[in-house]
Amino acid sequence: MFRVEMLAAYHGDAIWIEWGDRRDPRRLLIDGGLAGTCTAIVNRAGERCSLELFCVTHVDQDHVEGAVKLLANLPKGIEIRQVWFNGWDQVSGATRLGAVQGEKLGAAIVNYARLRWNASFDGKAVMVPEDGTLLEHAFDGGLTLTVLSPRKQELAILKPVWQKECVKASLTPGSIEEAEEALAKDRRLRPKRLGESVDVEALTSQVYEPDSAPANGSSIALLAEYDGKGVLLGADAHSEVLEAGVQRLLAARGKRKLKLDAFKVCHHGSKYNNSPTLVDMLDCPRWLISTNGDKFQHPDRETIARILLSRKNDETDLYFNYRSEYNGIWDSDRLRRDWNYRATYPKSEKGGIVVEL
Repeated sequence: MFRVEMLAAYHGDAIWIEWGDRRDPRRLLIDGGLAGTCTAIVNRAGERCSLELFCVTHVDQDHVEGAVKLLANLPKGIEIRQVWFNGWDQVSGATRLGAVQGEKLGAAIVNYARLRWNASFDGKAVMVPEDGTLLEHAFDGGLTLTVLSPRKQELAILKPVWQKECVKASLTPGSIEEAEEALAKDRRLRPKRLGESVDVEALTSQVYEPDSAPANGSSIALLAEYDGKGVLLGADAHSEVLEAGVQRLLAARGKRKLKLDAFKVCHHGSKYNNSPTLVDMLDCPRWLISTNGDKFQHPDRETIARILLSRKNDETDLYFNYRSEYNGIWDSDRLRRDWNYRATYPKSEKGGIVVEL
């Protein structure tokens, strides 16, 4: 059996190759696509999977980004025997890593996934030799890879471009420490360690910072009421503006808290638009979060933590219209038991959910 599968990689590449025994095939992966491709790779791998090789061909975003994210958050069930990637060490012949995302990939290889890097080439560049026979690498199960590109001169041409990009990003080529720091600050690619260390009380202890975006501040927020039931539709409103509106309504109605049946949480669950004060003003069992998390990685953990802490003595329902790596952490038996809530996700990967009041 010999199979090539192109995974859903947006406008990039993530090529999954299998060979050998159909019941127990050997596998390798070429490139990681964009950041969102990481999910497709993890899904394809399943709960347990061994890759003979993960080859990241070059540092273009649509090949390397998903690789950074995968290796920074490598699931325990995925084993990778070695990585082929020409980083700064291989390009310059001096130190490690490379252009900005190459730097981050190097940090992920060394400090997070802790993988063998270009082991088949004694840590040197994967490239065509200047003379002699082409380099071949034979894998168990009968597969052979022959390196046809790049040559030494292509890596030499890349070096100054790589260095220029790093300088522009305030990175020193070859510094794993700086690369790891940059990776930790990258909201799209940084290590998540999903579900491993969610501390609700610690999250709620962080100082609240308000949103200042003018467009969000202009949002039309509405309270919809029908047949004795109410839904607050927060749009992307600034928390302080919505707090003032709710306070006026409470004063007019002579109430201490606004009783609701559901709240469509502000700004997709951003921690900057859902203050502890706003959350505490609402007596609401259902909290609706609308986002797939792609652009800003919403909802923020701090927002969900504020909701759970505010309602620690009451049953709470969280509704998500997508299942994503950012909201999937709340699908935890331990957290549900400790904080008395339910988390409901769509049945379809396409998203969308109905909430009956």
